[in-house]
Amino acid sequence: MNRRILFFFMIALIWQTGFSQLSNTLYHMPVLPQSGYMNPAVIPEYSFYFGLPALGGLNTNFSSNFISYNDVIFKHPTYDSLILFLHPDADVNDFIGKLKERNRISPELSINILMFGFKAGKSFFSFQVAERSSLRTSLPKDIIELGLLGNEEFVGRTADFSKFGIDFSHFREYSLGFSTKINDLIQVGVRGKMLFGKGNIQLANHEMSIYTDPDTYEMLLRAKLELNISAPTDVQLYSAHKLELSKDTIGYDSPNWLPYFFSSKNMGFAFDAGVIVKPISNLTLSASLVDLGFINWQRDVKNISVDGEFEFNGFDFNPFFEYGNEDDPFELLKDSLDKVFERTETQNDYRTGLGTKLYVGANYQLTKAVNLGFLSRSEFYRKKMMQSVALSANFQIGSGLSTSLSYSIHNNTYDNIGLGLGFRGGPFLLYLISDNVTGLFLPHRAQTVNFLFGLNFVFGYDNERKKEQSKPFF
Repeated sequence: MNRRILFFFMIALIWQTGFSQLSNTLYHMPVLPQSGYMNPAVIPEYSFYFGLPALGGLNTNFSSNFISYNDVIFKHPTYDSLILFLHPDADVNDFIGKLKERNRISPELSINILMFGFKAGKSFFSFQVAERSSLRTSLPKDIIELGLLGNEEFVGRTADFSKFGIDFSHFREYSLGFSTKINDLIQVGVRGKMLFGKGNIQLANHEMSIYTDPDTYEMLLRAKLELNISAPTDVQLYSAHKLELSKDTIGYDSPNWLPYFFSSKNMGFAFDAGVIVKPISNLTLSASLVDLGFINWQRDVKNISVDGEFEFNGFDFNPFFEYGNEDDPFELLKDSLDKVFERTETQNDYRTGLGTKLYVGANYQLTKAVNLGFLSRSEFYRKKMMQSVALSANFQIGSGLSTSLSYSIHNNTYDNIGLGLGFRGGPFLLYLISDNVTGLFLPHRAQTVNFLFGLNFVFGYDNERKKEQSKPFF
């Protein structure tokens, strides 16, 4: 693989400290302005709000559909120590038994740089600048099994790697939102977004497989791949221990991040739209479409395509033992692969989507301070759909505390108990939200870990609503 791609992929992994879908629990907490980013029709309960950089909102999420921390690192069966699943005393077949045909790992991170909003009559305007990144990886079971057990398990059959994929994006989002009341029954809202891509890696895997002959054990490798990358820098290896980067990009010894973080060449657009309807006094229905858009990647672009078939029958190590023979069998193998596989490199612009989300919700008001919520979330990305549903009980305790308890079915897991807390004191509105509370306290057992927190400054709180919320709890 090109060193430029490898280096940028390492940066991508380091950047991913957490997974940026917004929390299902947040959807039914309209006291928080952040809920408007799931449905732009939401009109906050105050006349003005703003958030400081980073403090205005940090959203992290990590999800895996097949393993948790405990499956990778666990207690030794005999001794008082921790071991990896690759340890000789570990049962590697137990790990393989937990694999799915398509194993996904998806971290995301979103940080609010600037946000504010204000009311104008029956309407509300909002503005936000956010840094967003996401990494989607797909590992087929066969590729993991081949790496752990070798090709003996695949003698006479084909190891299918066609589900292997990588998709990383980092971009900055500038958004302007508008919501308004049509009448007492209907609210609508829209949000336009201007996007500036910073870096991207996208692998299109059309075919990838290895067949092992049952008689000769010769392996037939078939691959047809397309890799697009928009990376901030080029990497050159000048010696065994020294990396140097191209001028005017990110420096190794003296970092210069300005060209990367302030690039405006990779431009894109997206929009959100939402509606809230109140057909009867105690029932509210809502729906929204979020992140419908794209990014055009034009800066530092490279497109690599590989297509070919290669028969591998082992290494010839005789050159190592022949005096005066300087041939390296590994280099010979590399030369053979270069000749067999048709490889092309271009620098053409390309386009990626964001992953459009469709939210459909319902909320039933039991009392002035208690309501029940339902939410369906569908995400559409590269001709695939990922679905989750959530139920919630939401409480408004006085005018200073909003809480939400939720249960979600997400990512093939059924033990996601969420909690949302919003504390308001004077102009300060602090919130802490997670769709999986056990994942925060017992992360070694969780396949999904989700956490949002932030501090908002709010002014002009709705006095009539405040009076309603100060009434008895039931």
